[in-house]
Amino acid sequence: PTLLASLGADDASDAAIDDLEAAGVHVLPIRNHKKIATRTRFVIDTQKLFTLDESPVIPTDSGNDRYILEQLRKLGGPESTLVMYDAGLGLLTDSLAVAAHDITCSSDKTEACGRVCGGTAGSHGRLSRMRGADLLVATERAVRVAMRDHEQGISALAYRLLNDLKSKSLFTPLGKKGLLAFDQREAAVPGEAWEGKLRSEYLASPLNGTIDRLGSEEALLAVAAGMLGGGANIHQAAYVSLAASILEARQIGHQP
Repeated sequence: PTLLASLGADDASDAAIDDLEAAGVHVLPIRNHKKIATRTRFVIDTQKLFTLDESPVIPTDSGNDRYILEQLRKLGGPESTLVMYDAGLGLLTDSLAVAAHDITCSSDKTEACGRVCGGTAGSHGRLSRMRGADLLVATERAVRVAMRDHEQGISALAYRLLNDLKSKSLFTPLGKKGLLAFDQREAAVPGEAWEGKLRSEYLASPLNGTIDRLGSEEALLAVAAGMLGGGANIHQAAYVSLAASILEARQIGHQP
């Protein structure tokens, strides 16, 4: 795996790169922050008290945009899987997301990606940037914010989201309750209701309770993307990525 990420010019950023490289991840850093973004959770035993995020939003400039797109073209190909993750820190701008989508759908098979998966962090990332994805990973809150609808049922919103973004499937993590998986299919007859065009599956968590949910949604996205890239179907990916999410949520801190 290759990681294109926004990092700082501080020692913590260098340490993060060293840890990732030691784990087999090739890092191509965008050094547009003074220091690395941090997400701190204050807990007593297993009870979270409050959250402190130190992560200034710094949009990428045109030079970094060109560098990122150049790397995407080099890393593309029919066997590749692109994972777009919007943490709301400014790296993934609207224009960059559109240009990246054009590359992934390129007629040049050496550039186009075999699979595209997308996810967002909390309420800061913009789900609307993840067009043409094979899989989206987003909480119910993120889906409602993206669709500007806090009343309609989640299944109807999932169908509208997938339809608007021309995407194929959606995983909605439910915290300690498990996971909702939505999968679009072709319309059987003209004028068929949305219920007939959307398959949904609820996967209950086999374990009760969580210790620290920080990183669980990222684990879900990462493992699901790896499963799909390796040839699994959407439901196989749902089961295995839910297991990864549960394991992550049952340990303190953001550990791989």
